[in-house]
Formats: sequence, C-alpha cells, structure tokens
Amino acid sequence: MEKPKENILLFIDDEEVIIDVLGKCARLFGYTAYGFTKASDALRWYRQNSRRVNVVCLDMKMPEMSGHQCFREIRKINSTQRTVLMSGFTDKTGVTEMLKEGAEYFFEKPFEIEGFFGWIDSALENEPRGDGERTVRRIQGKAPKRMNKPAA
Repeated sequence: MEKPKENILLFIDDEEVIIDVLGKCARLFGYTAYGFTKASDALRWYRQNSRRVNVVCLDMKMPEMSGHQCFREIRKINSTQRTVLMSGFTDKTGVTEMLKEGAEYFFEKPFEIEGFFGWIDSALENEPRGDGERTVRRIQGKAPKRMNKPAA
C-alpha cells in the first residue's frame, strides 16, 4: 500500500501562542507543522526545505521583518509557494498588494480553526494551484482555544 503524501504547513508568526495553537491544531487535522516566531529563522529553515512545504501561513505584522518582506523572500526561493496571510491588524492596501503578488488568501485574526483548516484542505485537494483571482476574505469567530494532545 502506498504511503499517503505528507502535507507540510509552515507557520510564521511572532506570537508563540499562535504558533503553538496552530501547530497542535494542524496535527489534529492530519498535517505536519513547523512554526517559527522569527522570520529570519523561518527563512533559514525554508531555504533547506522549500520543496517539502505545501502551504506557508504568514503573519503580516512582525517586529523583525514585515510579513510582506518575508513573503517576498519566500517567493525568491520558490516563486510558486502557496501562501496564506494572517493578521489581527488589517492593512487592506498591504493585503491587496500581497494578493496581487501571489498570496492566496487572507484570514483576519481571530478566525475559526475549522474554517482555516477547511480552506487549506480544499486548496490542497485542488492542487496544482491555479492562477485564479484572489480575494480578501474574513473569517469571523472566536479565538482558538488551547488544545491538548489527542489521546493515543
């Protein structure tokens, strides 16, 4: 029996709790997750692993490097990398620019975990990525709750 393809998500967000919660939820949804709170660390890792990453989930507002700068660095490494944006601070101009540059979706924090991973599931089911129109979307909802590891 053939082993199913591993789907890898890369989370880049300066808030450790966001990385922790999204990583745990990703594993619950069947994904392998890597998370970084510093864009420079994420880019260093990504340079070595870009071919393995299915989707990058990127915070737009970080202290060390903006999400837009990080996105451009990612695209220099892999010009077709699927990327979704996340932010609690909506800069519609910045979001629109990044969507025009190839980011696929925008999630406004706080967002519903089911909607977030549902979008990723749907996007990965429809690979390879098309160059269709990208739109700004908001998924309203409660902030994700901290989740415990599932029982073995």
